[in-house]
This record gives sequence, C-alpha cells and structure tokens, in this order.
Amino acid sequence: MKAELEATPAEADSAAAAREDRYDRLVAELVHRRYSIDREIALAANLYAPTEKRSAEYAAYQAYREQCKAEARHIIETEPESIYDHGTDPEEI
Repeated sequence: MKAELEATPAEADSAAAAREDRYDRLVAELVHRRYSIDREIALAANLYAPTEKRSAEYAAYQAYREQCKAEARHIIETEPESIYDHGTDPEEI
C-alpha cells in the first residue's frame, strides 16, 4: 500500500517542473502589474549608461521583484492552482 502512495521519480520531476512553471508565471504576472515588459527592457538598458537616478530606479525594480517572488512562494504554499495563475480575469468567466 505504501508503494502506491509514493511518487515515482518521473512523477516527482513532473510535479517539481509544474511548481516551477507556476512560480515563474506568478512572478511574471505580479511584476507586470507594476512594470510593463517595455519598462523592464528600458531599466535593463539603462544599466549600460548608469546615473544616480537610473541606479535608484533599477534598485526599486529589483526590490519589487523580490517582493513578487516572496508573494508567489506564499501563494504556491497556501493556495491550490487557480484561474488566477493563468492571467484570467474572473469577471470574464
């Protein structure tokens, strides 16, 4: 009976890959609530011609990304996968 409850290595790898994919999608969704992709590209490009203002903007962006990562980890640990993980607006359902 115990053997039936244990995941095979392939199942464990698949589950880990699904969690990682979910984490990546959640982080991207959370970051893009504040920063568009174009804005992210601009922030990265500005690193090649740094000024005090650009460095501060990039530091704020990185701090926000870390907050989003923490929030994504919390969501994964506490909530089952939902429609919100796929960028679906619940009002459209």
